[in-house]
Amino acid sequence: MKMDNKVSGMVYGLVIVLLVVNLVGIVSGLDMDIEPNSSIGQAQSIDVGSYNGTLKITSSSDTTDWYKINVNGYEVLFVNFTNAPIGSDMALTTNYGTSKISVTDVTSANLAYAFSSSVPYAGIKITSNNAGGYNFTVEKMPQNDGESGSDASTAYTSSAPLVTSGFHSGYLCGDDGTDWYRINVPKNKFIYVNVTPNSNMRVDVVLKLYSSMDNQDSDTGVGLGDEVGVCDFTQDAQEYGLGITLQEGFGAYN
Repeated sequence: MKMDNKVSGMVYGLVIVLLVVNLVGIVSGLDMDIEPNSSIGQAQSIDVGSYNGTLKITSSSDTTDWYKINVNGYEVLFVNFTNAPIGSDMALTTNYGTSKISVTDVTSANLAYAFSSSVPYAGIKITSNNAGGYNFTVEKMPQNDGESGSDASTAYTSSAPLVTSGFHSGYLCGDDGTDWYRINVPKNKFIYVNVTPNSNMRVDVVLKLYSSMDNQDSDTGVGLGDEVGVCDFTQDAQEYGLGITLQEGFGAYN
C-alpha cells in the first residue's frame, strides 16, 4: 500500500544513505612480475598496493601474467590497470582461474568484484599479444552493511542485520547480489523505505512480513540510478524484512 499525505505523520522511516568507503591502505612501487607466472598455479602472491609488470612477447612468448591475493568473504576487490599494451585482456578470477569479471582489447580498466566466502583467494590476470609494460593498483574494501561490521545476509533470516528508523548504508557487487535487513515496526505505524543506488547500478527492493514471509510491497528500478521505494502499514507490532537485490552494475546504495 502506497503512502499519501494523510498518513505522512505516521511514518516509521528507514532511509538508506551514502556508504563511506574505507579502503585498505596502499603500498606503492613494487615489481612482482616474477616469471614463470603464466597460469593460476604459478600466480605471484601480492597484497594491496601499486605494481608494474612487463609482457615480453618478442623475447620469451610471455603473453600472460597472473597474480593472486587473499580475500575475505564478500570483501570487495578493486583492481585498476593502466598503461597496458594495446589489445590487452584483463580479468578477476576465482582460485581455480574461473573468470568472474573481465574486459578485452583495452589498455586500461577498473575491475571490482566481491567474492563469496568459498573463494580463499582471487586471481588477477592480464594477457596480450603485444609486448610492453603495464601498471596496476589493488585495493580491498571490507563491507559494513547496515553498520553491522560485515556483509548483510543474502537471505531473510535471523542473522540479517537489525536496523532502526534512520540512516543506513550498504554495498552490492559481484557474488554479493542481495542484502537483507530486519526492521521492527511498532503497531499502528507505517514503514516507508527509500533506496537510491549509485548512478552506475540498478536495484530491486522487496518488503516482507516475517510472520508470514509474504511480500507486502516491492519496486523495481527501470534505469541506472533509479530511486525505488516500498511501504506498508501494520496494526500490530511486526518484524519486516527488507531485501535489496542488484540487477545491474555495482556500488553503494543511498
